Amino acid sequence: MNIILRLAFAVGAFAPTFLQAQSRTPDETSVKNDSAFVEAFGIGASHTDWTPFWLQANQWGTIPKSGNGGGLRIGWAGTRHLGSEPAGWRLTGGVEALETITNEAKFLLPEAYGGIRKGNLELWAGRKKQQVGLGDSTLGMGAYAMSGNAMPPLKVQIGVYEYTGVPFTNNWLQFMGFYSDGLMDRNREVTSNLRLHQKQLYLRAGNPAGWLRLYAGMNHQAQWGGQSPYFRNDEDLTDKQMPKKYLDVVFGIKGGAGQDLHDSTNRIGNHLGSVDLGMEIKTYEADFFFYRQSIYEDGSFAYLRNIADGLNGVRIRKNTVYGAPFEIHEGVFEFLYTKHQGGSAFSATDPRLGGRSNYFNNYQVRDGWSYLQRTIGTPFITPGSDTRHLGQRYVYGDSFTNNNRVWVAHVGLKGAIFNALTWTTKISYSRNFGVYDLEGRWPAEGLSQWSGMISLKRSTDWLGGLTISGAFGMDYGDLYPVTYGGMLSLRKHLFF
Repeated sequence: MNIILRLAFAVGAFAPTFLQAQSRTPDETSVKNDSAFVEAFGIGASHTDWTPFWLQANQWGTIPKSGNGGGLRIGWAGTRHLGSEPAGWRLTGGVEALETITNEAKFLLPEAYGGIRKGNLELWAGRKKQQVGLGDSTLGMGAYAMSGNAMPPLKVQIGVYEYTGVPFTNNWLQFMGFYSDGLMDRNREVTSNLRLHQKQLYLRAGNPAGWLRLYAGMNHQAQWGGQSPYFRNDEDLTDKQMPKKYLDVVFGIKGGAGQDLHDSTNRIGNHLGSVDLGMEIKTYEADFFFYRQSIYEDGSFAYLRNIADGLNGVRIRKNTVYGAPFEIHEGVFEFLYTKHQGGSAFSATDPRLGGRSNYFNNYQVRDGWSYLQRTIGTPFITPGSDTRHLGQRYVYGDSFTNNNRVWVAHVGLKGAIFNALTWTTKISYSRNFGVYDLEGRWPAEGLSQWSGMISLKRSTDWLGGLTISGAFGMDYGDLYPVTYGGMLSLRKHLFF
């Protein structure tokens, strides 16, 4: 630990991860070089128990939710060719280490992976930053299923990570996808030894040189195995081991005889994901990307009972930059709705009547769709621990979230000032209605919340190339403490 700290101080300083939201998978322009960075940041807020939402959300679990202080980060990513052929097999790898310096100092490893790759096909193992779903990964509020809000889990994954032509279609039809298995975090509040299964498949149709492209696909996430105090086997009421039926988890098959009521009437494990559609329109002035993520978590989606729920968005990206004193280069506008959930009625035996989908919660996996107590999916479905300051009436037993019925309007913008300073802003307004089981305890009109952030970034020639960044965030409303705060950071990139 001390070696890492001394190295970070000795080499230089850095810029913030809150301006970076994508994995550093080496692409075709970077495979000839390794790259590394060191960075240091400081953060302060008016409320010592709460960091403004958009300063800490979707940062891979690396920015503390409370406590003034700072942190040090160091990272590396690179490739090594196997043989002399540039298009052949190559080894890939990356690591990022972070030490937070707050009241609860922590050493974090948000990325550490190694793999082998040829073309767009890659097999890797470890921990790697990754978002799932059609949408915008930088200015948006984050994909529904995997937003980058939590630390990436440990897993083994094989996939095609860039759109690749389907044979005999002349690239008119392309696909991308992955298949992976891994482990959830240790020391969870309810379950233990929990496993993770994930996969996705997306298609893109259209002339590669044309003005219109269509997208469709889906992703599937499942937590399974492990032990839960809420699992009851009819043959042994003391058995807490949840079923280890891998193929049933992969294909989403219902549990059979001998399982508890949950598994015999639902799928084995905690399943969720989204079915996504998108459309991209290219013009001379700008590119437009429209997308929709429809939510599934139980049988409600099969009967379109919860079709009102989902993430809707449009991204507008300008193709021309004129160097004006103030410019907007890109904008994202999104609306998330999760309030319906198939309705308030519920039937454990008839999925046609199923409602109360209770997103990110599960009867057996009570610690929910989370990693290290952070929401893996959209950060607007909040952990119950984030609302403890509201009082006992808002507590929902030992379930992960007490607030999964929400609607959110969000705007993200990015541009430049005098073609030298890059600015970014996010503004979100949400209404929060709790969960169905807490109706009457949350206000009928919901708790309103404004969260915003604006940041500035400047690249300089200092110390051979130093990036300076600053951000200001503020929360105002009924869900979180009213607070404002800032973040200042420096990043030094190193290339080999």
